[in-house]
Amino acid sequence: MEPFYSKTFGNGLKLEFRDMSNRYFGDYYRVCIEVTIHIDIASQAQSGSNADLFWLNAKSAIGEHLKKTKTLERMAVCSRDVEQVRKTLMDDFLTTNEHYFHSTKYLRALVETHMNNLGSITTYGF
Repeated sequence: MEPFYSKTFGNGLKLEFRDMSNRYFGDYYRVCIEVTIHIDIASQAQSGSNADLFWLNAKSAIGEHLKKTKTLERMAVCSRDVEQVRKTLMDDFLTTNEHYFHSTKYLRALVETHMNNLGSITTYGF
């Protein structure tokens, strides 16, 4: 399914929003948005100021890209409200989190958490 909205930040992080909503009973819908976060590890490993051991290890452990997904969901939405609820879910998510998405430290923290969950390396400080 194609994203209905995407946004790329200056640090290389990209967000994609996909509508996964469905009708589940009568005139009621489950509004569901799948948010995909893409991090281009290869470009972080090659960029001048970020080309440190952490990003090189991340590229070795994870590969050139990291993709994480999150689901935004609201149940029992009347059909006339589906579009407004979808917009509200997306806007609230961006308003709450956008300042993190601009930060290189946030990128690093996401990748570090992923690697720790893999058990692949010892982490390196900021």
